[in-house]
Amino acid sequence: MQNSHSFLHSTKYIALPYSLYKGPGAFFKTFACTQVLDPWNELCPPLGGKCAYDRFVALKQKNANLKTILAVGGWNEGSDDFSVMASDPNKRQTFINSAITLVNEHGFDGLDVDWEYPGLRGGNPDDKANFVTLIQEFREEFDKYRPPLLLSGALSPGKDTIDEAYDLPTLSQAFDIINVMGYDYHGAWDNFTHHNAPLCRYYLDSGEDIYYNVAYTVDYYLSLGLPPEKMVLGIPAYGRCWTLDDINDHGMLAPAHNPGNPGPYIRLSGTLGTNEICERLSEDSTNDCTVVHDPALHEPYFYCKSDKIWCGYDDADSVYLKARLAKNKGLAGAMVWTIDTDDFQSLCYSEPFHIIKSIKRALSEPTGGDVLDCDSWITSTATELWECRDGQAIVMLCAGGTVWDDVLQICNWEENVDISNCNMWTCQVDNEYYAAEDCDKYYWCYQGSPHLEQCPNGLFWNQNVLQCEDPSLVDTSFCNH
Repeated sequence: MQNSHSFLHSTKYIALPYSLYKGPGAFFKTFACTQVLDPWNELCPPLGGKCAYDRFVALKQKNANLKTILAVGGWNEGSDDFSVMASDPNKRQTFINSAITLVNEHGFDGLDVDWEYPGLRGGNPDDKANFVTLIQEFREEFDKYRPPLLLSGALSPGKDTIDEAYDLPTLSQAFDIINVMGYDYHGAWDNFTHHNAPLCRYYLDSGEDIYYNVAYTVDYYLSLGLPPEKMVLGIPAYGRCWTLDDINDHGMLAPAHNPGNPGPYIRLSGTLGTNEICERLSEDSTNDCTVVHDPALHEPYFYCKSDKIWCGYDDADSVYLKARLAKNKGLAGAMVWTIDTDDFQSLCYSEPFHIIKSIKRALSEPTGGDVLDCDSWITSTATELWECRDGQAIVMLCAGGTVWDDVLQICNWEENVDISNCNMWTCQVDNEYYAAEDCDKYYWCYQGSPHLEQCPNGLFWNQNVLQCEDPSLVDTSFCNH
């Protein structure tokens, strides 16, 4: 099994192999010679055993449009060796030549350079300029081939890192593809809960956190001169997790000073793959876990009482929205991290690779019709509205006798508003419950807002008894089923 990026486009597919849980498929030491990280897995006998490189490239026999790219670097590789290599012309040339040799030996179509990050994590101030020189020299050598070898890079989503590490106008000319890693905005390195990959800014974000969201990252890269047709948006098939300090404080920004427990596959504290998350939630027969859809987030999170875990993750709906952002912005496509953390065996969904296929479906739709507006707040009640004050969103109530008019964007007299699809209730008191539009869902009031919850195991919400029950016991004439 291989970890890999997967770049999805309407006509082409580009994949980048990574060794299982260890880092990238190739790495280098300070003498700047590219080496295979795990020969036993990557190479064929007598040098190896599993022939992963060759089996990976052979996938082109199944898809004539597939382009396979070997990746070098990654988070675990760090910045030290990159920094030493990039500062020395001889080491750069040795690195470039050895990378080309490895790419050609196995029939790859190019190389992905994942330096995390120039000028940071052990790097030096000259890294920003040296990174440009390295990529320009790669470009010069790659263009000698017919067709030219593909050159891509994996770049950070964080504004502070972007400013420190990248000369975007120059890099954009040399790279064929720039994979912007739209994830890891928050994780167990924070001492509070937040989402791994928020599409929009959360209304309580402050300081640098206001930049830590996908929409800002995309717009910022475009403003710096990255051509949209070269930009690929990275979308995660995993979540970031914490252990709550207090299980009773389980919302966004809740205190959490320790990572969540690892899952059975990735085995990494603070991280659960999509497959690990869906299995845990689907096997939760005791209602230990609660899935929350915060009205101010486009992504879900869940928490469980037994081990106090809290995870912000992406589901099919949220990755669809991210892919639609990429499509509507005119980006080249989407990249998934990682293929093997999706539900590839279809244990939880009706199709294998449910997350990736949801992204593909979003990219296949034409542009327009669903342009993202992060400044708009959608309420699910008729008597509540979100009001923005000094950059913060505050839940407000319409005056007595009036309801929110979504057409005029004002509180209007009830007789002038179509309230057929509205919920005529407010969340002025916590732990109130109300039926949702779908029979298997309901709203739970806490922190002054309604939170959409999912009934487990095929049960339907019964408003009469305020609990999920067998569908035969529920009046379904007023809900979708």
